[in-house]
Amino acid sequence: MEIMNTAKFTEIMEKIEACVEQYEKAYGSNRYTISLASGDILNVMISPNSIAHLLGVNLDYLKLSNKFKPDMNSYEKLKFFLSERYLFQKLVSEKKLCYQSMFSPYIESKLDCFYTNTNIRINNMYCVIKYDSERTFKIDVNSDISDYYIIRNINNSYYVLGLVKNDNGNYNYNATSSRMYSDQESFENFLARIAKKQELTYPYHFLLQNPSSMFESKMTVYDDDKYDIVSNILQLAKKYDAVPNTSSDFLHTIGRSKNNRSTSINNYSVLRLLSDYVKSGKVLDIETITEICGGGLLAFQRILLI
Repeated sequence: MEIMNTAKFTEIMEKIEACVEQYEKAYGSNRYTISLASGDILNVMISPNSIAHLLGVNLDYLKLSNKFKPDMNSYEKLKFFLSERYLFQKLVSEKKLCYQSMFSPYIESKLDCFYTNTNIRINNMYCVIKYDSERTFKIDVNSDISDYYIIRNINNSYYVLGLVKNDNGNYNYNATSSRMYSDQESFENFLARIAKKQELTYPYHFLLQNPSSMFESKMTVYDDDKYDIVSNILQLAKKYDAVPNTSSDFLHTIGRSKNNRSTSINNYSVLRLLSDYVKSGKVLDIETITEICGGGLLAFQRILLI
């Protein structure tokens, strides 16, 4: 996208300002715990110092203005850029800077997907890619390489959030890249570059916590949705010679099914014995009830409530 005039610059700055305001007021303090089917657990935060990059603002270029104080962090520089935009317009008019270099070539796409990507959710999940450059024996120097890519498919547009591990306490993954692909060809080009020979998985449990408001929300991916996600992952694995890893969630599902089956068998046994006693007219004493329930009364009490 080319920014040719002041009017376009103003339009983009207003959109950036709206994104920053929404981030600060609605979800900037959110912390996310994402349990992957591979067994990995991602503790994620959207750091303020990543916001400029996620929005497509080129702070490295803006430093050439010499308007930033030396002790400013990335977020403070972004806020200064927004509040003092007219200083930067003046530098453009003086031909000391140009609008084009202030922003990513994908600035409009980044603005459109910013809220959806950074306000993390796990519905509409396409897949998660765990990226390891050693698997492909090459390093892509022309792109933002992340440790994980969370990909969602919403109305046939693909939202991609890149996460990189850091040493920031308990929340050790930070968002470092954000893109949206609205056409299939561009998205498949991205997958051909990133997914080849990598590990593919999906999130099956999600916890959102906000320390400021004490808000907490949980989400679990249901089995019907998992079927579609896993089917898609298997197709992707075949196409890109990748490795599908759903082992942890598979074991969890098997364990849950096993427990449900055991409960059903126990309930059936209790019902059958209870029926036999009713037919015979025998009195059920406490010892007999304990024997039927395998040493406890809870199962029997649940049966009586059916």
